[in-house]
Amino acid sequence: MGIPPDNPPAEYFSNRLNLFRSRVHLVTSLNVDTFPALNDVQKDSVAVVFSFPRYPARGRDTALFLKEKGATLIGITDSRLSPLASLTDILLLSPLKFITIIEPYGGVMALLHSLLVGLLFCDRKKGLQRTMEYDSFVRSADYYIHKDIDIIDFA
Repeated sequence: MGIPPDNPPAEYFSNRLNLFRSRVHLVTSLNVDTFPALNDVQKDSVAVVFSFPRYPARGRDTALFLKEKGATLIGITDSRLSPLASLTDILLLSPLKFITIIEPYGGVMALLHSLLVGLLFCDRKKGLQRTMEYDSFVRSADYYIHKDIDIIDFA
């Protein structure tokens, strides 16, 4: 979950996580479109929540709602002083040197890449199978210009 302006890393993480995990839902706003995903949260649900300065109040409120429903919260933020920190079960930090109007997501993207690779290798067989299914789908849809690049390289 990433409420604007924190939605770019949430969208990236959700998009890539969907390649090798099922039942991944992206929440970037609170409206009728996101109600089913929020309403279906159960005690075995895991929510990855992003919050960076200036810390959107709706992000904190949604994290609190998910926590009250029993979800395990993984928080990704810049500091232990973030309003998100006290709500999370697991806190991952991507410190910011400067706070500006342009969010510096380089460090967050590196952290997400590491998490995704780690999750992929937790179940290599399943990850490889889903990645092959994705690759087959995009090749059949003629999605990419360079079709000769093999993304299935787990050696």
